[in-house]
Amino acid sequence: MTTPQISAFRALLTLSVALALLSCTAESEAPQADFSLQAADGATRTVRRQRVDDAGALGLETELSLTVFDVDGGFSSSGNAEVLTLALWDAGGAQLGVIGDDGQGHLLRALPDEARGLTVVEATLPPDRRYNGFLIAHRDSRPEARVDSATLSAASAHFEYDGSALHLGAGIELEAFDWAARRSIRLAVAPAARKQLDSRSWAINLRFDPQPAAAATHPDNGEAYTAGRVHFSTNERSRSMRLVLTPGNVNLYFNSGIIGFVPSSIEVEVEPGMAVEHVTVQPDALVGTDTTYPAIPADLGVINFYDQRAWRHPRFELFAWNVANNVLVFDFADLDIQRDMFGRLGFFVAVAGEAGQIFPEEYYEGRHTYNAHDYRPQDLVSFFSTAEQTGVALNQREQFLRDVLIDYGIIHADGNRYTEGHGAVLSFSRATWRPLRQRLLRHEAMHGIFYVSERFREGSFELWDSMSALEQEYWRLFLGNKGRMDGREGYDGYDVDRHYLLVNEMQAHVLQLHPHEVNPYFRDFYARRIREVAPSSAHVVNDLIAAEPDVFVETRRALEELLEEVTGVSGGYLMAVYPEEVEILHR
Repeated sequence: MTTPQISAFRALLTLSVALALLSCTAESEAPQADFSLQAADGATRTVRRQRVDDAGALGLETELSLTVFDVDGGFSSSGNAEVLTLALWDAGGAQLGVIGDDGQGHLLRALPDEARGLTVVEATLPPDRRYNGFLIAHRDSRPEARVDSATLSAASAHFEYDGSALHLGAGIELEAFDWAARRSIRLAVAPAARKQLDSRSWAINLRFDPQPAAAATHPDNGEAYTAGRVHFSTNERSRSMRLVLTPGNVNLYFNSGIIGFVPSSIEVEVEPGMAVEHVTVQPDALVGTDTTYPAIPADLGVINFYDQRAWRHPRFELFAWNVANNVLVFDFADLDIQRDMFGRLGFFVAVAGEAGQIFPEEYYEGRHTYNAHDYRPQDLVSFFSTAEQTGVALNQREQFLRDVLIDYGIIHADGNRYTEGHGAVLSFSRATWRPLRQRLLRHEAMHGIFYVSERFREGSFELWDSMSALEQEYWRLFLGNKGRMDGREGYDGYDVDRHYLLVNEMQAHVLQLHPHEVNPYFRDFYARRIREVAPSSAHVVNDLIAAEPDVFVETRRALEELLEEVTGVSGGYLMAVYPEEVEILHR
């Protein structure tokens, strides 16, 4: 999202920049013997390093080799889950500890043997105590670990490893990890971290790193994507999900609505082509925390399979799509509330003979346009401006939508004047049969890409211009009669005289389908329906199929390649997350 950003990641982003700087400079500059400990309030205290030969003098096992760091004036821990965060080099196998004001040492956390490069580690401090310093202990004759920085801060439940730099938060414990390939990991979530997940705004964020080698080929379909699996569990409950990972969809969020409980264990496995890079348990993962209604970041699969009982509002939920920039998705409990919020917009934007006009709500009674919706800033500005200028009153749901769009910068308001921002808004309903919901969600998502990606729009228009006259006429017939062919009372079809709408609907109708569905859908079923509702144009369908029998498959292949170029989502696999009991729709 451009505005607003996910606030919970600001601190982590700052830390990532710091890690990058450290990794660039560490080999050329030796770390200083003296440095400062920075407290949570910004105060600093000088730290002095010394070697201690007798660990027993600090009340620790005598065979330990210690490096002690005295802090001038000492430091205290508060009662708010404060941690000591150290940036270390060459600390594999080390144990971290503190020295109390009684001069005794206390070991807090052990590091894995594989932590050879830069390691940022958090160690939880027992609350409401004073300390004279901290220490690093080894059980063997390894070289002394080097410390670059030390801070006192709030705890995180964060794991990150990019193949060289490691971050271990205090709220998460690494139980098993494939250090070489990074293809499997098992983490335990600390009880203190779990206690913070007491609302519907938490999420577990997994991020994967596409590897240089091509993604694995799935044995069932021969298409490129990387399969994976994530398993969440407690002592009493468990939930598994299958992953369909492509380079454009590797940053995934799992929360209460898809997991169903707060897990104590997280296990991830992926095939060759991806590596596990990042796992974070976030107490507040919402997008736009300063808005009218913060959105839940989610993959389309998570949105589709999200448990309605976990919704924050009884009749709808709002998501932010994790692939496209500033694309919001409303999921509604039924068609009635969706119609309240988007119904007049649908007629205003796309219905032949009524586009550009807004009438009182009673004019639309008994009429149905779409089971799902999608809108770009330009059309939203036009709708709300027209309502303002003509004095047509907005209903409560439309006012709420307008406020959300303004909050997220999709449109801007200056008094009674509206201007375009950036992004898009999509919607669909739980009233739709689930397999059809998946198709509609893919359809609306492609509109979202079309609205926010200039390159995807340009490529779609270029594809249209390259089509034969027969194929272009087929699309005019198909879209212009879509309402009549589907039996929608009061709605004939799209306004095909609007070229932008025509091309946009063409690409979305094609990419909503998997390749094996394309010919049965366009060449068989809807070709027959066109002959029935527009018999005078039947020759267009017949001539096209005779001349170009695979035209629809070829059109889809071209759009799929364009989608991958723009987003990195390969094979048209827009959904990355599937509950284990749900079949993945293959190509």
